[in-house]
Amino acid sequence: MNLASTPSPSWPAGAWLEAGDGHRIWWCEGGDAAGWPVLIVHGGPGGASRTETTRWFDGLPVRWIVFDQRGCGRSTPLGSTVANDLAALVADAERLREQLGIERWALVGGSWGARVALAYASAHTAHTAGLFLRSPFLGSPAEAARYVADWDDWLGDPGRHWLGAARVSAFQALFHAGARQDVPIGADAALCRAWSAYDDAQGVAGGVKGSGARFSPERLPTLTGALLASWEVHAHYAATRWRGTQAAAQPWSIESVAPRSLADLGPLALVWGEADATCDPQVARALATRWPTAVACPAAGAGHRMSDPHLAPVLREQAQRWARRLAALEALRRGV
Repeated sequence: MNLASTPSPSWPAGAWLEAGDGHRIWWCEGGDAAGWPVLIVHGGPGGASRTETTRWFDGLPVRWIVFDQRGCGRSTPLGSTVANDLAALVADAERLREQLGIERWALVGGSWGARVALAYASAHTAHTAGLFLRSPFLGSPAEAARYVADWDDWLGDPGRHWLGAARVSAFQALFHAGARQDVPIGADAALCRAWSAYDDAQGVAGGVKGSGARFSPERLPTLTGALLASWEVHAHYAATRWRGTQAAAQPWSIESVAPRSLADLGPLALVWGEADATCDPQVARALATRWPTAVACPAAGAGHRMSDPHLAPVLREQAQRWARRLAALEALRRGV
């Protein structure tokens, strides 16, 4: 679900959105300045904007816009979980739209970014022209449990010994029933490094089961401020059932996350890997059933990574087709 919250060095300088609550949101734009606006929402929680997603639209009449979510990437303060919840992320996107003077834009969201894009589209349907969702994660208890189902096998005895029993069980509890308080999960450097390695192993086709990957202390990533910030944000959302707030909320349901009315938005497209161990392919299939007008494109043999050789060409091809439909429909709507 996540990639470390490390800013890409190849972005334009970008600008800042003063979001309130002490948060400054970094954003930038590119592509065709006269093209149809498309907001690209990164994954995580705790990820950062990635240039790969913008390359899908090279040569097309698309004005792409990206922003790093609260606590992520270039946004400050890095790793902050204060006033960091799903509603705030949606409000930040809407504030950015207003600042840019855009009437309607389409949204691209992958993994956790698909959840944020759906939340925005549900709240601001009148300003949403279409959705392109990659390997969607919607935040159900079943999805979270599936993501960590291979944690014990991946750790093995070496990993359990290296982490200690308290950390091992705290990690499991985080994704099953909320975080336990006996271990400072978000600030724990050892859990951060182990989680990052596990997440990477789950990202390949078939995940841990398919690759046979196992814990090795020599292969754990080096701890950096960006990596720890990524884990802090991720753990915060996992502990709050992917809402970012402990406030009481209605039980999870696909109806509330992805209402059928979104089928009338405009171009809808779903792309996912059939061998994705990070985000359940059943979720994308459920959305395709829910929205019969959506273009649904499973990639056989593909895992979660955008660079997967089975997934990357499908993503680019379908993103280009989606963008052309978007431009044609928006031009027709505006009488251009």
